[in-house]
Amino acid sequence: MEEYDYIATDPVDIRVGDEVTFEFDNTGELFHDLNVVDPGGSTLARAEPVAPGQNASVTVLFEEEGIYRLSCFVDDHFIEHQMFTFIEVTDPEA
Repeated sequence: MEEYDYIATDPVDIRVGDEVTFEFDNTGELFHDLNVVDPGGSTLARAEPVAPGQNASVTVLFEEEGIYRLSCFVDDHFIEHQMFTFIEVTDPEA
């Protein structure tokens, strides 16, 4: 099942105002991309699809708290294989 998983290699602690670069290594056998989707459903950033064995990165400035989704929109990866994960962005003042 690892073909369709995002696996964090470092702890995730993201706060409003943080600029984060997501780097991903495609260790699977298919093309994959990475999309950062805000709590309202809009795509904030997208890394183009990469081939197996390749890597890519995308940088996002988080301006509001909430639950964000990291998703792969290549082919049926999102719908059929549920290739996504969630991250929470918190307010540093709270």
